[in-house]
Amino acid sequence: EKNAGLFRFVKLLIKSRLRRDMARDEFSMSLQQWLSRAKFKWHGVKLNHADWSDHSHAIGIEVESLTGSIRMHYIINAYSDALTFELPRLNGEAQWRRWIDTSLSTPEDICAWEEAPEISGQTYKATDHSMVVLIHKSPPMKEELL
Repeated sequence: EKNAGLFRFVKLLIKSRLRRDMARDEFSMSLQQWLSRAKFKWHGVKLNHADWSDHSHAIGIEVESLTGSIRMHYIINAYSDALTFELPRLNGEAQWRRWIDTSLSTPEDICAWEEAPEISGQTYKATDHSMVVLIHKSPPMKEELL
């Protein structure tokens, strides 16, 4: 089928979004209210060093759910070469899991959260013109709004 890979990718994005939206009443709020409560940090290829210059082609964003049980690390590399990004540390021996990497071929480009492979090490190499989303869920896995 034409565009089957794209269809699969979007379908998994929607599934994940719907899971997060199964929130308790306390998370029913406007975008402005959510942004005022949101926990996020801006990074570049180095942690806590976002490059806001006009010539920058890369950014990292660490987002924590309102309850703190889900963390996501977004990596966006618009540069023409691969870049290695430092990853935020997790508690104990916990590992980040790769949910999305747009540089990978279907079906490795996105997966269900439960099937996301662990990433070892404290860095991730994002290829040129790619986006990566890493996820960590604290046990027990809760479905909530990010």
